[in-house]
Formats: sequence, C-alpha cells, structure tokens
Amino acid sequence: MRIIHRKNQDEDLTIEEAKTFECCKDLTDEQISELLETIRAFTEIAYYTFAQNNEQQDKGEEESNYRIAS
Repeated sequence: MRIIHRKNQDEDLTIEEAKTFECCKDLTDEQISELLETIRAFTEIAYYTFAQNNEQQDKGEEESNYRIAS
C-alpha cells in the first residue's frame, strides 16, 4: 500500500493522484470520480457515527459520575 502524505489534510485526493494507485490505474476519470465521491460520503457517515457514539459515551460517563457523587 502506498500512502500520500500531505501537509494540508483538507485537500481531496485528485483523479491524477488516484491513477497512481494500482487499483485505479485502469479506471476511467468518471469511475475514479465516482469512487472518490463514494469514499467521501462513507467517511462523512463514519465520522458522524463515531462522533455520535463518543457523545453518548461522554453523557453516560457524566451520568454515572453524578450517581456516584449523590
């Protein structure tokens, strides 16, 4: 696996960069574009789910702290 390191993580992977990966070398620009959009959508869903789970855990810890203190 090859990793692309970037100073600014806010930049999206470009089609040209994706073509340098073995798994994308035979894909068309349109296919790569669709793949990148799918990865972006999945990442947003995963991040949102992770954030929601952390928020629920934090609330659970706060509630258990209140019960112990009472």
